[in-house]
Amino acid sequence: MKRPASPNLWILRLVPFVLLGSAALWLHFNWEQIPPRWAIHWGAHGQPDGFSTKTPLGVYFILIFGSGLAVFVQLIGLIVGKVTQNSGNLPEVAATEFGRVTMEFTVWLSLAMAFIFSLLGVWLPLFPPQNSISVVLTCFGAVLLCVGYGIFRFKQTADWLRTLNLPGLEQWNGGLFYSNPADERLWVPKITGAGYTINFSHKRAWPVFLLMTGLPLLIALVVVTLALTAQSR
Repeated sequence: MKRPASPNLWILRLVPFVLLGSAALWLHFNWEQIPPRWAIHWGAHGQPDGFSTKTPLGVYFILIFGSGLAVFVQLIGLIVGKVTQNSGNLPEVAATEFGRVTMEFTVWLSLAMAFIFSLLGVWLPLFPPQNSISVVLTCFGAVLLCVGYGIFRFKQTADWLRTLNLPGLEQWNGGLFYSNPADERLWVPKITGAGYTINFSHKRAWPVFLLMTGLPLLIALVVVTLALTAQSR
């Protein structure tokens, strides 16, 4: 199995800001088409309850905020990636590769965020949606796509490293999930060295995992159901 090809991270890091800059230019050249006021938030009954106005700050704030968020996410990825590469918990080649793919994952996440804020920055004032559902689904889809690809890249790298028979990787499935029946710990350090994850061979692993993931999903499902019910009335 060959080493998975990886993108040039320095070029990829610039793509989110190209998207945001392009959205800013689009707004600039279509300034006359922007209405005096437009909806930016909808209440539980599907009615707009938050608005922005046609001022430089009102028009460009969402793009400025998106740029700051992209910088923050990429900075976190850079820090965690460097910590991983210098942690000493893994063989040098594994630490280098996991650090790189961690940074790549956060770049993809920043790209999803930049796409969302660029789209919303142009969509809301120039092509006002009738309700919030289309906005939510578009944003969710963008995040799901980029995060899913980032996870795929992480697993791809982990699978390649396991073919090298490096010590310390035997209990990691795809570099993401730890499973070791001989380890009595429920919580173990992540393979990146930053934070902790669950030992899925522990007897309490699945109840804890389902509680941590199921409860937020249940709350989100209830909120979405209530919003859809309110909009249908």
